[in-house]
Amino acid sequence: MPRPPRIEFREVRKTFATRSGEQVEALGGVSFEASQNEFVTIVGASGCGKSTLLKLVAGVIAPSAGEILLDGRQVVGPQPDLGMVFQSPVLLRWKNVLDNVLFPAVILGLDRHEAHERALALLRLVGLQGFERKYPRELSGGMQQRVAICRALLFRPSILLMDEPFGALDAMTREELSVELLRIWQEEVKTVLFVTHSIPEAVLLGHRVVVITRRPGRVAAVVPVELPSPRDLAMATRPDFQACVAAIRRQIDARPAEDLP
Repeated sequence: MPRPPRIEFREVRKTFATRSGEQVEALGGVSFEASQNEFVTIVGASGCGKSTLLKLVAGVIAPSAGEILLDGRQVVGPQPDLGMVFQSPVLLRWKNVLDNVLFPAVILGLDRHEAHERALALLRLVGLQGFERKYPRELSGGMQQRVAICRALLFRPSILLMDEPFGALDAMTREELSVELLRIWQEEVKTVLFVTHSIPEAVLLGHRVVVITRRPGRVAAVVPVELPSPRDLAMATRPDFQACVAAIRRQIDARPAEDLP
């Protein structure tokens, strides 16, 4: 029996106005959905509107046309049940690791004791036990991003939005955190929308990969990833993994039919 969708995009369009008054169409009619507890990755060329999709789900910007639904209800403003992780960890440099993770508890007025125990448990989950009193400047980039993930998970959101969270990291750290994220997802299962430029990363992480065309962004394909779990980096050598990567790359490189002579 199919799982009900948590997130639905229905013919979503988004146009931005430049300073000169020019209208730029970022998204040109996007439709797809993410089911309960599904890990959906979104991949496409720079400027195709991937990050815009996450902002629309979060309700921080509104669509120009179409609609976004969460649990069947239209998104009309900021959503409380969402955690978000950005490419930059955006940590408060004057706060230590534990206080950075606890920051949402202050903003949302959560029970201090419960939030403290939850923060410590999350730091153990991501391998940062013993670093609670360290400051961001004392951490590597990968460690800082782990702190950002803990902060996003603190208030137990059921949906996690991740906007190229490993994009600024070196290749080895990026691979390490990709596998770590899969482990965290297995411990704390959530519906995830994960934006990336990396096709192999999208295939490794996703149950399905949404391929977005060049601007204005449209859905070129939704590619199922039928790899066994648990997944690891060794899967990149599998023929089915490589075939999936190649199929997605062909979709990204293809020109939209309306652009063909």
